Amino acid sequence: MSRKDVLPRAGVRFPARRSTRLGFAIALAAAVAVVVSATEAPAQAGGTTGAVGSLGVTGATGAFGLPGPTGSFGPTGSQGPTGPPGPTGSFGPTGVGGLGQQVPHPQPHPPPVPDGSNPYGSDGRQITIDQLRTDAPYIPLPNSDLANDDNVGSVWVEGDASDPDAQVYYPASGIEFQWHFGQTGSQEGPVVNGIRASLYWWYGATRHEGKHLLPLWRLDLRVLPDEMVTLTGRVPTSDLISVAKMLDTGAASPDTVLPSPNPPPGSESFAISDTGLLLHAVPAASGEAAAGSLAFQPVVPPALGVPDSILHTDPASASPSDRVLSLRYDDPSMGRFWVLERPSHPATASLIRKAAADCAAASDCTTMNAEMVDLGGGVSGLAVYYAYLNQRIDWVENGVFYRVVGSLWTFTPADALSVADVSVATKSG
Repeated sequence: MSRKDVLPRAGVRFPARRSTRLGFAIALAAAVAVVVSATEAPAQAGGTTGAVGSLGVTGATGAFGLPGPTGSFGPTGSQGPTGPPGPTGSFGPTGVGGLGQQVPHPQPHPPPVPDGSNPYGSDGRQITIDQLRTDAPYIPLPNSDLANDDNVGSVWVEGDASDPDAQVYYPASGIEFQWHFGQTGSQEGPVVNGIRASLYWWYGATRHEGKHLLPLWRLDLRVLPDEMVTLTGRVPTSDLISVAKMLDTGAASPDTVLPSPNPPPGSESFAISDTGLLLHAVPAASGEAAAGSLAFQPVVPPALGVPDSILHTDPASASPSDRVLSLRYDDPSMGRFWVLERPSHPATASLIRKAAADCAAASDCTTMNAEMVDLGGGVSGLAVYYAYLNQRIDWVENGVFYRVVGSLWTFTPADALSVADVSVATKSG
C-alpha cells in the first residue's frame, strides 16, 4: 500500500517540524548515491550473472479447523397418505370363554366333574380298552395326544356287549369320553368331521380354595341319528374340539330292522322310534364291490354324488337275507345322512302303512309323527319325524327295503323327501 493511500485513511495529523524533514532528505540522498555506485561497479569489471536458485520446499498443509456446531432440525413434514390395508391375519385358538357367548343357555346344574368313577351304578361293568375295541369296534374312540389308548384311566360299560353304552376316562387331560343313545339340544358349535357339534358350559363352581377354575365344558357330536359321542372336561373348548377331530366316525352306521311279519299281540307293528346300529359292518370301495355279498342289486344314486363311506354286513356274520348296504353322505347343507338297503319280506309294505295309521290314531303320538308320502313312480313311503333324534323315510320297492335317514338338526323333512325321490327315480330308471 503506498503512502498516499495511507494518509487519507489516517485522518488529519499534526505537521512535522521542518528541521527534522530536511535532515531526513539529506540522509536519503546519500543512501541513494551509495546504492548507485555499488550497482555500477560490477558492470565495469565485467562479472557474469549468478545462477537462478532452486525452488524452495512447499510448506506443510495446515491442520483442519474444528467442525462447526450442528444445525437445528427443520420443521416436521406433513403426514403422507395412508397405505392400503394389510391381509387379514389367521384366527387364533378359541379362548376358554369365547364360545360361551355362542351357547345361549348355559346349564345351571353341572354333572360331576369327570374322575373315572362308575356312572352306571349296579349295571356298570369295568373292562379294558382292548376289550371295548373288540366288542364294539364301531365306537369312534379318540386317538389324540390328549386322549388315546396309552393314557386310559378307566373303562366302564353297560348293556349288551356288542351294543353297549361306554365311558372312557383319560386322567392326564381330565377328559371323559362317552358313547350313548341320547338327544342333543340346539347345535351351535363347530363342524367336526362333517357333523355339527353342540357345546354346553356350566356356570358356577369356577373357584376352589381361592383358585380360579376353568368352566366345565361338554361337547356333543351326533355320530348317528340315535347315537352320540359326549366329551366332558374342565378344559378349554379347543381341547375338546381337537379330541373330537381325531375320532374315527366313519365305521358307524344306523341299521334297518324290519318289522316282524307276525308281531305278538299288543306289540308295535313297526318300530318307528329307533334306527338301530349296524353291527359287524365291513367297508367296500364301491356299490359294485359290495354287490357280490348281497342278495339284491344295490342302488347308488349318481345324483347324490360319491358316498363318503360304504359299509355292508360282514358275510360271515349274517345270512344273505339279513345283510345290509349302507351309503353315507356328508353334505354341506343337509349334514350327514345315510341311504340304507336290504332285502324285504312280503308283509313289510303293508306293515309300513299300518304303522302310519296307528300313529295317526294314537293319542300319545306327539313326540313323533308318521305319515305316508308319495315318492313318485307309484311308490309310497313312510315319513317318520322323531323329536330331537332323526328324520327318515322308509319304503319297499321290488322286494328291497330302503331307508333314508339323517340327524334331525341338519336333515329336514324336505331333505329326506328329495333324497328318497332321487333314489326311487334311480331305481325306476
